[in-house]
Amino acid sequence: MNKLKYNTKNEICNGSSFVIPKETSTFFFKEKEEINHLIFPEEYFETTWFIQKDCNFFLHGISKISHVHGKLEIHVESQVNVRFHLGLESLDESELSIKIIVEKNDNNVECLLRIIGEKESHTRITTSGILKRNTKRNQFVEDVKYLNEEESTIECLPELIVDSDEVEASHKNSIGKIREDDLFYFESKGIPKEKARQIIRMCFLKSMEK
Repeated sequence: MNKLKYNTKNEICNGSSFVIPKETSTFFFKEKEEINHLIFPEEYFETTWFIQKDCNFFLHGISKISHVHGKLEIHVESQVNVRFHLGLESLDESELSIKIIVEKNDNNVECLLRIIGEKESHTRITTSGILKRNTKRNQFVEDVKYLNEEESTIECLPELIVDSDEVEASHKNSIGKIREDDLFYFESKGIPKEKARQIIRMCFLKSMEK
């Protein structure tokens, strides 16, 4: 399997979609980067991102995944602001691992994930946050929420490893489904049940854009 390396440039990434290659790949983000849409391949992938010193990195978008199997690993260097806000609609069987590793000092990392399992889909998501030993003055927030639809199943494997006493780190994980009371409320306002489901799902996914 070939390993591809890229040095990203603002004119390629800023405010645009980012396509993860099928191959094993490595990306270096050096300046301010803003990604509005993350596109996953339908074949196995492994991609590693290095968010380098003084880079402000913002990802905020909603993606549909189907038969996605892969690993995304993000390494955070020093004096970096990272906002990783991702909404996922799982349409079929998928398995995804997201790992964020904080290696140096003075970082602010926020990872918000909103995941919906569609109908009979099966989704397995592993999220890992690692703050390495001897790191200082780091803030790390991980907040993962799942919404199960109909006969879908979701496996969530959250992990937060903190090897330093001089950081602030927190983790939240929750799973739920659309309540019949909410659907009844929409129907009482003349909104059909299926339309109500679409509204609730979109509000759920967009809640990570706070």
